[in-house]
Amino acid sequence: MDKEPIFSAGGAIAYIARKSRHVITLQLPSLETSSDGFPTNIRDPQKSLKPGEKVEWYVRNDTAAVNGYRVKLGDLIAEQLGFRGTEDWMLRDLPPGYVLFTSQRGLVDDKGNLVIERQDSYLYGHKSGARYRSTKEFLPHIVGLILQNTDSLR
Repeated sequence: MDKEPIFSAGGAIAYIARKSRHVITLQLPSLETSSDGFPTNIRDPQKSLKPGEKVEWYVRNDTAAVNGYRVKLGDLIAEQLGFRGTEDWMLRDLPPGYVLFTSQRGLVDDKGNLVIERQDSYLYGHKSGARYRSTKEFLPHIVGLILQNTDSLR
């Protein structure tokens, strides 16, 4: 029986940021991932904020950040594996067990409005508890997982 392919770039097309993108689907074997290193100070949307209060928290799976990550990573994987021509690519999903958290730092102004001064995204899920600060930092890891299964690459 043939193994399920871990990668396919069939006819699926997504429309993101005013561009049509070919969708990369990764069907990786069961990955050893860990949530041990996940941030614990998650934003509580029910919490009242007071003027002058400083905030520092994480937002899990912010849609815009996840979509941006999937687009960047899709293009990088396509380029790394040599099938990027003029097409644009994106991942269908983040690999199983990996979660994108967005760190937000800021303060509440005098009128009670939240002002985010800095925002950074980090990908968590590696079995060591380490986090990835960018798609380029994560690329060698994900390409390594794909290439470990080159017989099921299509």
